[in-house]
Amino acid sequence: MTTITISLGDSITGSPSPQYRKWYDGTTWWRTGVRGGSWVRDKALTALGFDGAEDTDWENTLEDE
Repeated sequence: MTTITISLGDSITGSPSPQYRKWYDGTTWWRTGVRGGSWVRDKALTALGFDGAEDTDWENTLEDE
């Protein structure tokens, strides 16, 4: 069975839910949320991950489908 770790972010102030929901599938960090009015699912590509640049350190995988 695979263990999934879920992170709801560092702070949930001012909003009932964070913009993104993050989880780790044992290999890769992922996040889902709303950006620019669209639903997104992002995948971390490097150790810098979501703190880095789009298409370098992370990518939106929903655009690939």
